[in-house]
Amino acid sequence: MMGTMPLLTPLPADSLGHLSAAISTSLSTVLNDFGTSHGLAPLSWHTSVMTDVDLAGSYPGDAATPEAFEAVERWALAFGFANTTSMIGDDGLATWSGSVGKWRAELWCITDLDRFRDAYPDDDYFRSGSTH
Repeated sequence: MMGTMPLLTPLPADSLGHLSAAISTSLSTVLNDFGTSHGLAPLSWHTSVMTDVDLAGSYPGDAATPEAFEAVERWALAFGFANTTSMIGDDGLATWSGSVGKWRAELWCITDLDRFRDAYPDDDYFRSGSTH
């Protein structure tokens, strides 16, 4: 007969934050190690539960540069992703979507910083002070 399991108290928020950061770091490391072994530039990788995408990769350098576009496009070609850049209007982004195994993934880069800012004025990208 199994004994009664003791009640656990929730972990402190800072412990969960550290765990989340460690998972994100590990994920980025695995993906960028894979990319490096295939001649791809490192990207910034993120996970999300708020969108239809499990993994998102973007260029970690300066926004709207030919280098950013080329680096992200090379990842998209390596993964066999479809170009899903908006056909409705130019929001200053280039995007590619597909799957990495069972993970739904999207790669993106900013192609026009002014249009991106106009399309997404409240985006956290700018609140963080990042210039990508």
